[in-house]
Amino acid sequence: MKEHVIKADFSDVSLTATLYEQSFFMNPETAPMWSLSKLKSFHWHSNYEIFLVSKGSLSVVTDREPLEVESSLLIISPFLEHYTVPRDLEGYAMNFSVEQSKKSSSSMFESLAKWLSDGVTVLPLTDDERFYAEHIARCLAHEAPMEHVEYLVPLLFSEIFHRVKPEKKDQMLDIGKHTKYIDDIDIYISHHYSETIHLSDLADELHLCTRQITRIIRKEYDCSLSELVARRRLSTACMLLKHTELSVNAVAANVGYGDHETYFHSLFKKKYGMTPTQYRAQAQRAE
Repeated sequence: MKEHVIKADFSDVSLTATLYEQSFFMNPETAPMWSLSKLKSFHWHSNYEIFLVSKGSLSVVTDREPLEVESSLLIISPFLEHYTVPRDLEGYAMNFSVEQSKKSSSSMFESLAKWLSDGVTVLPLTDDERFYAEHIARCLAHEAPMEHVEYLVPLLFSEIFHRVKPEKKDQMLDIGKHTKYIDDIDIYISHHYSETIHLSDLADELHLCTRQITRIIRKEYDCSLSELVARRRLSTACMLLKHTELSVNAVAANVGYGDHETYFHSLFKKKYGMTPTQYRAQAQRAE
């Protein structure tokens, strides 16, 4: 498989981008079947993976809430196990890594690192990003001199990185103060989502008052604790429906709705617009 490695230095960030010609194109008519089948199986990368979805849609499944994006730029963090399902997709994919420039003041790099630390980052695809990605694709398709690609790739990432603004110092401190609690909340919910979780449980675990827990969750997740737990339960239910042969009622029981199957069906349909049985059938057809 032909590989191209492009390096570029920005004011605060050093970029290394890797393009694999056979997997850069995500159009099913031109991409080899092995690369598309890999997208549909769980895997991870040691660096960032970026998708530029030009047409159609791309679904991304991780241990978090499943995402479906259209006309978007999507970045997946290193070592995050995931798989993707393209639907009538035209788009592009590559890998990249970033390091702090030796001449950097660090503020831009720190903002970029934080921005990319959420596991899956999604932004609307801009016209400029679409322009550069499509021209990179044309260069590869027509075997243009690599100098053209080496010129276009830094321009593409310059557009992407300029959408990240260094945060004010007091904002950085506030984010840093909450980061540990966010991680602890995620871990606690991951371990106990199939049980009944009360604010007081989290307050005892994190040594905070219930008012502080509520404020942190509302600020960082824009929802209540019960809504956050429901998100995790439903995203886990999606994983079980796709990758196990458990009955729908058994899935409901596994994610904490054992005595409330009807409520589970209602929540699931409200969230995904279809019943669990329909979701499983659609996922099987996609594979």
